[in-house]
Amino acid sequence: MNSENRFQFFPALIGGLGHHYTSKRRVLGRDHLWKNKFSCSFWSDSSLFKCLNLLTSAYYSRTKTNWRAHMDIGEDATLMADSGGFQCATIGAKLDPLEILKWQEVNANIAFTLDIPPVNLEQKAVGPVSTTKLVWMSDAEFNVALEKTYQNNIVFEKNRTNKNLKIYNCLHGTSEDKFDRWFNRVKDFEFEGWAYGCKPVGDPLVQSMGLSRLYHRGIRDRVHLLGVGGINVLPVLIYCTKYFTNLTVDSSSYGQGYLTKKYLIPDDLTDSISFGRLRDPDEKHYSQYDSLPCMCPVCSEVEHLEILAQPGSIGGALIALHNLYSIVSFVDELKMMNERELLDYISENCPQRATEAVKFFDISVSQGHEKAMQTYRDYFSQEFVESRQLELF
Repeated sequence: MNSENRFQFFPALIGGLGHHYTSKRRVLGRDHLWKNKFSCSFWSDSSLFKCLNLLTSAYYSRTKTNWRAHMDIGEDATLMADSGGFQCATIGAKLDPLEILKWQEVNANIAFTLDIPPVNLEQKAVGPVSTTKLVWMSDAEFNVALEKTYQNNIVFEKNRTNKNLKIYNCLHGTSEDKFDRWFNRVKDFEFEGWAYGCKPVGDPLVQSMGLSRLYHRGIRDRVHLLGVGGINVLPVLIYCTKYFTNLTVDSSSYGQGYLTKKYLIPDDLTDSISFGRLRDPDEKHYSQYDSLPCMCPVCSEVEHLEILAQPGSIGGALIALHNLYSIVSFVDELKMMNERELLDYISENCPQRATEAVKFFDISVSQGHEKAMQTYRDYFSQEFVESRQLELF
């Protein structure tokens, strides 16, 4: 496949990594490291291992002007900076596009424009519990979000000064009509790449459809898919690098290790061991094990299992780092496969929908996007579409 340099995975930074040890150094001192030598990060010389790609959001990180230096992120790392547009849409954050751009120019290698995603956050009370979910905006609201994004793009284009920063134009729209509407409005800006959010992020066929839309509009280089990192989607996207260059994705899924203390089993990333409270009687619990089923750079430093189960943040941070190392290793293995090996892997290890996603994209390339959509229309049943609030056709 020769996808080694055509596909890159960007871990989205979570609050328990780096922040806990690095951002508090001003208080705790530079020697506050786990075992007095390891930082709970994955990008610095003191990390247990190094992954030199990472994504952060300007919404959370802009409190420090030179956040990159504050977090000890070296020049060898590639920092991708989201703009915070999601927070504008969902929690009503008020962000100045010029302020965001200037922060990105100081800190990032790749930056997203300040887009306003066409979603709202809906709260629903079920007894004493309040839940939230994303819902798509009405058609009128969609147009407002698009126009705000367009105006923000103007600010980015007119005021950029860092020639080394690659700026990505953001696209939205689930239906063909709305995608076209968004694309046609923003397509003439002179930015270096494109970012697209297509939901659900864990559905390989939907992601293949999203890439098909880009491909047939001539977008085949410097493409980023927002929040996509599922193990059944990644093989399909790596297959698609036969048609794309510089295809990137980001995901914070590894961070569940910090939040819930779920430890991914490296030989089967669909399975996990709980180091916290059991939520399912069928869950594996660390008390059933004598040792960790892994000797990665993180686990090899853990002398006993209780380290990961102890209260406080260190156990969760170490589990998250283990999970990240496992996912990055998985991606690296996929990237080293030739096309036949990759297709066999998808066929033998992924749901049928992943195999169909590959076929969808091949049909799209050879016969056109409309033909692929017609061929696979039945795979997007009315129940599927409605349950995910999609507008595909």
